Amino acid sequence: PIVAANEDTNWQLTYQSEPVQGTPGAANSTVPASTEYTIYQIQTEDHTGEMVITAGIVTAVFESEFTIQDGVGAFNGIWISSDETVTLGDNLTIEGMVSENNGKTIITATSVTIVSSGNTLPEAVTLTTIAVSTEDYEGVFVHTTGVCDNADLGYGEWSIDDGSGSVRINDLGVAITPTQDYSYDVTGVVDYNYGNFKIEPRTEADVIETASDANPPTIVSANAITNTSVDVIFSEDVE
Repeated sequence: PIVAANEDTNWQLTYQSEPVQGTPGAANSTVPASTEYTIYQIQTEDHTGEMVITAGIVTAVFESEFTIQDGVGAFNGIWISSDETVTLGDNLTIEGMVSENNGKTIITATSVTIVSSGNTLPEAVTLTTIAVSTEDYEGVFVHTTGVCDNADLGYGEWSIDDGSGSVRINDLGVAITPTQDYSYDVTGVVDYNYGNFKIEPRTEADVIETASDANPPTIVSANAITNTSVDVIFSEDVE
């Protein structure tokens, strides 16, 4: 049977020493048994507060978090909180507790085992920009293209739109300075924080400028001033 932490009154999280959690002065008790699930099961069923075991291939590595996948497509990726050193392509077995961190499902790992390394990463799922912004693809390796419709959303974020609706690009892995109205090809994993889904590119290679100004200036009017000069007014400032 599944043992949920919030249902086991004989267990307190005092086995974790840094930071100390649980009831001060209370005796440590046995960590609840972990139950094995696929990533899809963890993402589509409610396992919040449970100790789980799952496995997958590392698709992105950040400072204190990384993502793993055990398949391609919706609900097949998840975020892992851990200070363990892992590398893209590592096949891992993860044991830890499932929680919702400001709306993002994440496993805080108590054990990370590298089963093998150098594995081929799951193929990035190609989506429209608006389709990225759904819970289905949280933690999943994705790819999309669009025109930069806002080059500075603040806090290192910007956005692109392919006509279906904007998606945010964040700077957890790499900071990019995009150009307004230019087209971009973006690959990364889907994150969720501060009320928004966003793509987290891993390196500069995940963001490719594919075309120049998608909305170049147009001539509004042109008036001859002399026989050799013309006064031209454009729809936007030009250099």
